[in-house]
Amino acid sequence: MTPTYGSYGDVELLSGFLVSMGGVYNVYREGGSIVIELDDKVSPAEVVRRVLDLGHELALPHYVFVTKPNQDERRVMKRLMESPYVVAAEYYPRSGRGVLVAVPGAAEEEVVGVLKEVFGRSVRVESTYVQPVRLSFG
Repeated sequence: MTPTYGSYGDVELLSGFLVSMGGVYNVYREGGSIVIELDDKVSPAEVVRRVLDLGHELALPHYVFVTKPNQDERRVMKRLMESPYVVAAEYYPRSGRGVLVAVPGAAEEEVVGVLKEVFGRSVRVESTYVQPVRLSFG
């Protein structure tokens, strides 16, 4: 993960908290990134959501996609959020467009695979970009 700030103290606090919650066995800084080593049973997306819940801002990959319109938004969102690669997503049923925020390091093929599982062959990725994400409280 790439945080958008440079405090070593924050990494130490984050490390202690994540390791105490279970499923994470090591957190360390490597260059400008934070590396989190996970147990095989833990969803990477869930850990990234935990980090965001703690108030950290992260640079995450976004995938803008287009598919057939008028699909059931609740079913689509439920299936997308079950993936270990999806941190967050938006889907607009009227236009069939959406944005998926993926875990850092996920290959585009993995993300496209998730989209095809949910939408079938009718989906295509229109563009990708990396943008900072931070939860807003208030």
